[in-house]
Amino acid sequence: MMYRKVKNPGAGDSREFLNEFPLSDVRLDLDSIYGQAQRTNLEFLLILDVDRLVYSFRVASGLPTVGKAYGG
Repeated sequence: MMYRKVKNPGAGDSREFLNEFPLSDVRLDLDSIYGQAQRTNLEFLLILDVDRLVYSFRVASGLPTVGKAYGG
């Protein structure tokens, strides 16, 4: 609701306050703290064992599971 009010501040108002754009147009500067955080997250996710990561999803969907689930 609030997004609509901000995006369209007034009926008949010719100015555009917010413009939507595709996420594919967004790029992170790799040297920024955000680019570094993205790399850190990716490196961490690549360390994880996929079977353990999706264990709970497989149990919930009735699929066979392999190994043990991660705790937490």
